[in-house]
Amino acid sequence: MYSKSKRWFTKLLVFALILSMALAPASAAFAATGNKKVTNSGKLQLILYKGQSGDSNTLSYVVSGLPSNALVTKIEIYTGTLSYTGGMQTNHMKVTGTNKSGTDQVSWGGAGSTTIQSNYFNGTNANGTYTLSFNGTYVGGTLQGGVLLEMCTKTYTAPYITVFYSY
Repeated sequence: MYSKSKRWFTKLLVFALILSMALAPASAAFAATGNKKVTNSGKLQLILYKGQSGDSNTLSYVVSGLPSNALVTKIEIYTGTLSYTGGMQTNHMKVTGTNKSGTDQVSWGGAGSTTIQSNYFNGTNANGTYTLSFNGTYVGGTLQGGVLLEMCTKTYTAPYITVFYSY
């Protein structure tokens, strides 16, 4: 009798497990993820004179075509190819977006061809427009034709962003 009730209980337990798995929504277990790279053929450029600090021009990146419920999990920024004259300290990359007020100031040493990351927009709608600019400080001038010019320049060519999202 004990083994008969034990078999009956085991069958009931297996049936309950199968039923609960069949009725559980698929979205409860897994969220879909993806990423979208958005390029811009422009340049981020800054020219500073002795004693100055400032921001570069801005580049815009329009992210569209993602599912309407796609939420940002991170944004990676590829800084682009670096060229410069003189000495300029790069302080940070500024990132803004249409889906969250404020600006993320991502710490960065100024290296070209580098990927940096912003988590400021996590949890916001991934579709939108994002802008990049960088902030720098004059450190030293440049020699041109044997003359010291008290100015410096820094240019990042073709930076892009990759928006990672889940939905």
